Amino acid sequence: MSRPSLRIAAAGLIALGSIAPAFACDPEDLKAEYRSLCATPTDAIAQLVSATASRLKPEAAAQLTAKAKEAQAMCLADKYDDAMKLAVRVAKALGSAEQEIGLPREQFAAATGSTQVAAK
Repeated sequence: MSRPSLRIAAAGLIALGSIAPAFACDPEDLKAEYRSLCATPTDAIAQLVSATASRLKPEAAAQLTAKAKEAQAMCLADKYDDAMKLAVRVAKALGSAEQEIGLPREQFAAATGSTQVAAK
């Protein structure tokens, strides 16, 4: 490449580099992406709770269902950290309930997407 074409290419790259972040940093696009990232695990927890709710004690099922829905609502309210913390607490509580109801570990692992099945 000759020097003038190299300078033109460099100027073009600099121009593209300054334009691209403006598109990538659109606040609405970022919010949509964060909501999507937050919704994936919270929706999975909600589905898992609903799938096992019939085997749980009624009080536990109602409480876990309410907390799972609350986590989903937090994602929509842009409270991503709080939503993820609540989803983890629901998953832990569901794991404890899993031990009480005796859900087969393979089924629980498949429902959660886990690749490891802990030994009893």
